[in-house]
Amino acid sequence: MKKWVTNPEDLLPQLPNPKDLRPFPARAAITFYGHRMGVKAVDCDPTGEWLASCSRDHEVRVWEVQTGRCCKTWKFDEEVTSLAWNPIKGRGIILISMGHKIRLLNAARFTSTEEEFKRTENLLRIKSTQESTEQSTAMNITWEQVSSTDRESPEIQITQEYRVILAHWHSKGDYFLTVGRSAGLSSLLIHSLSQCRTQSPFKRFRGIMTSATFHPTKPAIVTCTQNHVRVYDLKKLQQEHRLNPKVNSISTVDVHSSGDHILVGSDDQWVIWFDMDYTSKPYRRLKYHRESVQKVQFHKKYPLFGSASDDGTCNIFHNAVYDDFEKDPLIVPVKILKAHPIKSTRGVMGFAWHPTRPWCFTSGNDGVIKLWVP
Repeated sequence: MKKWVTNPEDLLPQLPNPKDLRPFPARAAITFYGHRMGVKAVDCDPTGEWLASCSRDHEVRVWEVQTGRCCKTWKFDEEVTSLAWNPIKGRGIILISMGHKIRLLNAARFTSTEEEFKRTENLLRIKSTQESTEQSTAMNITWEQVSSTDRESPEIQITQEYRVILAHWHSKGDYFLTVGRSAGLSSLLIHSLSQCRTQSPFKRFRGIMTSATFHPTKPAIVTCTQNHVRVYDLKKLQQEHRLNPKVNSISTVDVHSSGDHILVGSDDQWVIWFDMDYTSKPYRRLKYHRESVQKVQFHKKYPLFGSASDDGTCNIFHNAVYDDFEKDPLIVPVKILKAHPIKSTRGVMGFAWHPTRPWCFTSGNDGVIKLWVP
């Protein structure tokens, strides 16, 4: 019998050198100081010139990206739990959630032209019909006109029955969804800014909802419970896919701009990649973090995605997605960012990509925000 001698390293898949996959964020360029407590979320406006942040100190701030200067601060009576900037250029609306309320802030005064500010101001004036009013009343939801803290422009406040943990915009900038929880129950509501109207796509939702997002290419939403990911068709009002990542508790989700790939992060340190063209089972299971994953996000322009964790690090991956169905996606870890120190068991709390450049922003429980560049 002939004996074969092989090098174990020859059995490993050949991955590209990370140096050949540049650009990707690798160093901290600007540090944003101002928040007095942990910064829960960050988001960049569509132009890439402005950054919004929300913190446990009950403040929402807007920063100039190139200089790190704080341009505007809103103060509230409750802790702001999530934040999202409207994805349409010139529409300086920041969506925030706090307690049982959702608030639409007007940041166009200093981020847009005077004409764009007036259009944004008009969008934030409630134009409800009798039908939308009756529908909202039946769901114990109120839309009300409120003044901004500086009384410069009108704002909209929506109050609902469940405590809001997440708010997210649709890519066209009119609809947004909110995820709420109360006494072990969950709710998902879809709101229309132009119609000042709220709808509930589910009469009853099974399980505790942990995250949700809109599908980028079709009328569908992706929802997460602790153990499953489901894709619902909003036109047919039926479930399209049910994915099982085989984790203990899903914490975050994002969908690739092609709509064919879903990224999931979990409290038990996993990052899961699903390829929707093949199977409901995970395409890749990645475990590079030592603590729970707080955020996963694809870049909309570059073949990159990132994961942020309570271990204080952010992992940056190169991901090549091909039009050829016979070619599998290529996933290569390229950089570990040692972003923030661990404070009271929490490390990195917020993560967001720059919309047009290979930059990313991180925020931590240390109250600091950082901009990372190649």
